[in-house]
Amino acid sequence: MSVWLSLFFLAGQADVGDVRATYRTVPSTVEVGEPFALVLELDHPADESVFALASGELVLDDSWVVLDDARFAPEGVGDGTRRLTRRTWTLVSLEPGTRTLADTLPILTGVRTVDASLAAVEVASVLAADEDAPRPPRGFPEGFGRGVSTAPPSPLRWVALGVALALWTLALVVWWRRRRGGPQEHVVVLPAAERLAALRAGTGFDESGRIFALTELVREAVDRCLVQDASGCTDSEWLACVRTRLPSVVAADVADLLDRTEALKYGGQVPTQWALDEVFRTAQRTLDQLEIPEVAA
Repeated sequence: MSVWLSLFFLAGQADVGDVRATYRTVPSTVEVGEPFALVLELDHPADESVFALASGELVLDDSWVVLDDARFAPEGVGDGTRRLTRRTWTLVSLEPGTRTLADTLPILTGVRTVDASLAAVEVASVLAADEDAPRPPRGFPEGFGRGVSTAPPSPLRWVALGVALALWTLALVVWWRRRRGGPQEHVVVLPAAERLAALRAGTGFDESGRIFALTELVREAVDRCLVQDASGCTDSEWLACVRTRLPSVVAADVADLLDRTEALKYGGQVPTQWALDEVFRTAQRTLDQLEIPEVAA
């Protein structure tokens, strides 16, 4: 039975809960190799937990790359009787064209309606029809690389260059594995340090999305270090779970990070540059002190 038929069957059951799922891509138009977010939003009664519903995995072939997978604590909506729980996959398409993700979505049980009409992305080729040479990478000034400059390079330029090189290397690895007939279901995930660098550069996220993704990255790194999976917990529940298992210095940094980001994530505050710098410094210090196991290739 196809994914669409399964979703239709589940949506028509009379005993399912009042949970409505919506998938969308942000942005909906990108270029090959440019990150975008696939967002799952679960609208549900405030007294119900839907973390288990958002635990499925995408079924992707090797023309996709997963850069991040983040799950967020529920947020109140409307009059407070309902809440919104989100999960976001940060993806990269290695092929151009109109690409739909409807057939890759996990099947959601116990959901009244599933809207996947916006689970598609328009991926432009790196070269347009009238171009015969690659365009310069996004984020670099016009004419970058032409001639020699006597001015010292900006630190942000080095960060942008590092992110661009990481994405290029990732695309090369996936292409090589396709050439040698590697497993189609393999998903490549960037190391924590490279993901942190991409977040610091603001790659593929707005300010609010950066903060959510940053705390999720730190939580994931700590969970891997402690050999556990507490992704379904709220930030406060998760902190209570890991605080006594971490060295006191690391536990203090993690608690400070969650305290600083709580208002930015749920209070609607717009972070200042100073606040962002402090948050990223704390995250970097935390990652530097963890012994994170390598992800199997």
